[in-house]
Amino acid sequence: MIVAALRVVTTNNVVHAALWLVVVLAGAAAQYILLAAEFVAVT
Repeated sequence: MIVAALRVVTTNNVVHAALWLVVVLAGAAAQYILLAAEFVAVT
């Protein structure tokens, strides 16, 4: 997830940055699910 966050900032293509941002947000949601906080991951 850290590599994806770095790619969001360092890529020159806006579309690629948006796709990397989706990866970062999905990773954050997965971490919330692993912490058994589904209500935060879903909303």
